[in-house]
Amino acid sequence: MLAIYKKELKSYFTSLLGYVVIGVYLLLGIILFNGYFLGVKNTNDFSGFFGDMNTALLFILPVLCIRILAEDKKLGTYELLLTSPVTSTEIVLGKYLAVLTFVTIGVSITLFFPVFIGFFTAIDWGIIFSQYLGLIFTAAFFLAIGMFASSIADNYVVVGIVTFAIFIFLFILSSLIKSIDLQNFNFLKDFSFLVHYQAFSNGLIEIKNIVYFLCGIVFWLYLAKISIEVHLWKD
Repeated sequence: MLAIYKKELKSYFTSLLGYVVIGVYLLLGIILFNGYFLGVKNTNDFSGFFGDMNTALLFILPVLCIRILAEDKKLGTYELLLTSPVTSTEIVLGKYLAVLTFVTIGVSITLFFPVFIGFFTAIDWGIIFSQYLGLIFTAAFFLAIGMFASSIADNYVVVGIVTFAIFIFLFILSSLIKSIDLQNFNFLKDFSFLVHYQAFSNGLIEIKNIVYFLCGIVFWLYLAKISIEVHLWKD
């Protein structure tokens, strides 16, 4: 697994795609930062900024997800990978942890923004830490979905479309559950990732929110593992 992790992580830092993705994300961060803190809003409340940066991940991550397994299929190395002395679990975890590490590094670069504001006004670093934790958990959750999408499709375009479609479906569903009055069905809000992310955004680091994201990550990675094993069984 470690060999797969190192190989995949290196590929993100040696490919143009990786730098383009981080560059676009940071550019969006600069634009949002200017609007929230240097423009008309002029505030040191980062909740709106992180909320928009979190939404941006929905559009940025599918670009990375298309190469997780689909690239091996395109290059003809997928069969070689499956027949190598590693388990399907090691393949999934190695590739997943590599892309998650890359995204985490990219997200961490945006620490520049609160640090910069900290020179001019008081910053609640406890809330900032919680908001970053929410960003990382959200990214980890959606990358797990992308891992599954990449395991069931061979074509870059198909992987991108499937990944983005699942992202948008979950985002819309979560938004509806979060916003409407469910009355006797209030328990459904526990299935909304936005509800759990909002807790982190508000500075609340609770076990139930961490468990939600971890369970979601394990679920989608397990589906990816099953998909790989089915492909191996067919061959």
